Amino acid sequence: MEASRGTSFDPEKRGEQRIRGFKIEMEELYNDLLQYAKTEEQQAILNEEVTSLSEKLASKQNEINRAES
Repeated sequence: MEASRGTSFDPEKRGEQRIRGFKIEMEELYNDLLQYAKTEEQQAILNEEVTSLSEKLASKQNEINRAES
């Protein structure tokens, strides 16, 4: 939300939109990859990896946002 402050009429709303968009992208990625996870073990690994990726991407995006504001 801080990244949208000064560039958006409603930074809170814009921040929420960005968060929702990120969540949708991660869900789409997960669903695309889920077709290849045939076993429960593969599905568990997929869950762990997508969760880890999501956390890393969110952290990096937050760093970028802080640097831009």
